[in-house]
Amino acid sequence: MPSTGQHLKEMQALHRHRNFVQMLAYLRDHPCADCGEPDPVVLDFDHRPGVRKRFEIARAVNASTRAWSTILREIAKCDVVCANCHRRRTARRAGHRKHLVNLGMALEEPAVARRGRRTVPHGGGAKGKHGCPCEPCRLRRSSYARDYRLARKLRERAADDATGAEESIV
Repeated sequence: MPSTGQHLKEMQALHRHRNFVQMLAYLRDHPCADCGEPDPVVLDFDHRPGVRKRFEIARAVNASTRAWSTILREIAKCDVVCANCHRRRTARRAGHRKHLVNLGMALEEPAVARRGRRTVPHGGGAKGKHGCPCEPCRLRRSSYARDYRLARKLRERAADDATGAEESIV
């Protein structure tokens, strides 16, 4: 008779296998939502934007013992798409540069200043253009300095409060 640990491993493997078979059946019934590709080998579950992702479907099927009903609830938050369409969707959502080429947009080279440094427009960036005396840059620098001083003061107060609390405990 196998040991309890061995029996548990066998039952978990059987459970994962059953989930895998059910996932394959689901994928056979649901081709790619974008292009119609029916091959389960290349189909993925793409979580819709704005929906809370609790876990990855593939990991739940292949490496956990989650109940199929739990996996189905997570699948309900997804679209079935092929690997190529999944990459395209992800690139579009993230604004990847490769995706911009497909949209017909020109790729502009970044502005490079001396010594390979990027330039910042007047009044732009966190602190404005370095060393520039113009009004937008001066206002940006003063705003940055004011925010920096306030954040530093808040950090110091929090540190003092934490130290005071420790001293009162002792």
